[in-house]
Amino acid sequence: GSIDILIESAAHDIEISISNPVVPKQQERQREGNRMALENIRERLDLAFSGAASMDVNESETRYTVKLKIPTLEAV
Repeated sequence: GSIDILIESAAHDIEISISNPVVPKQQERQREGNRMALENIRERLDLAFSGAASMDVNESETRYTVKLKIPTLEAV
């Protein structure tokens, strides 16, 4: 498999997209540990950036993608 990482600078944000292929076996069983880890990251982003950062997770049949939007220091 491969992991794609894209980092872009927008107006007052840095956008990071991380994507990897979904293995069919992984689709069948969703592990609670993964969901807890994602929630932990959301909470840390909220604490660190006072709600100005965001994280979106998208899972299709073939790809799993996490997108982070983090404000630049000037925007905080």
